[in-house]
Amino acid sequence: MAVLGCARLRWVLRGAGRGLCPTGPEPRPRSLPPSPSDKATEAPGAGAGPGIRRRQRSLKEIPRLGQLRFFFQLFVQGYALQLHQLQVLYKAKYGPMWMSYLGPQMHVNLASAPLLEQVMRQEGKYPVRNDMELWKEHRDLHDLTYGDWNGAIEGHHWYQLRQALNQRLLKPAEAALYTDAFNEVIDDFMIRLDQLRAESASGNQVSDTAQLFYYFALEAICYILFEKRIGCLQRSIPEDTVTFVRSIGLMFQNSLYATFLPKWTRPVLPFWKRYLDGWNAIFSFGEDSQMGPREERWG
Repeated sequence: MAVLGCARLRWVLRGAGRGLCPTGPEPRPRSLPPSPSDKATEAPGAGAGPGIRRRQRSLKEIPRLGQLRFFFQLFVQGYALQLHQLQVLYKAKYGPMWMSYLGPQMHVNLASAPLLEQVMRQEGKYPVRNDMELWKEHRDLHDLTYGDWNGAIEGHHWYQLRQALNQRLLKPAEAALYTDAFNEVIDDFMIRLDQLRAESASGNQVSDTAQLFYYFALEAICYILFEKRIGCLQRSIPEDTVTFVRSIGLMFQNSLYATFLPKWTRPVLPFWKRYLDGWNAIFSFGEDSQMGPREERWG
């Protein structure tokens, strides 16, 4: 189920697409001018004279967001499912770097490509990622193993797994082996596009393209990892696949609430139960479809 992690938040925050319409060019998005804090922080040494090294700020000097204010904006102002918009507001107020708290965890947020690049380039051999504690809790409750899920392993074990996967997925010679599978999914995707255009009121438009591209991505991922088509691009999608896709959305949406709300609210509010139900349906689909581990299929 590690492949689901790649879609975290994107599944929840995606908006309805404007559709594919061949008539008229698409307007170009307007770019916002960089804030003064961007210019001062993004480029190392910016604002300092030649040969002068800018002083690094300590954690105490980084602007921070209060927990109560963050909670109010999430659940009273309704930003829980619009985190990307909230981040735009924070960058305008605090600049490209600020601190926030999520329960006992302290987070340093970066809203600057150069700063993020600097962090990534300074990582060591064994990078540290979010441990996805919420995902672990579901597996612990149901006595499920973590397997080779990247959110549950780190250090040397993570490095060995990543090296093995790189050999199968990233080397050009190995990636070329999946060409036929990708082409098959792409052909079905184009056929489905033509069907939806023909069925539209205007005869040349596809609505909710974001959902269609998620179906395409999910179909391709399952075909590559499990050598199995699940029917996301069929005119009539199988009922078990519809339930599977709906469960992924249910899990991701409620994981946001389960993450931000304190644990004592779990028996009171419905989000934790919905989150667990979503995961249970995902695992049930995998078992019913006989989607075995990657190791068994790749040797």
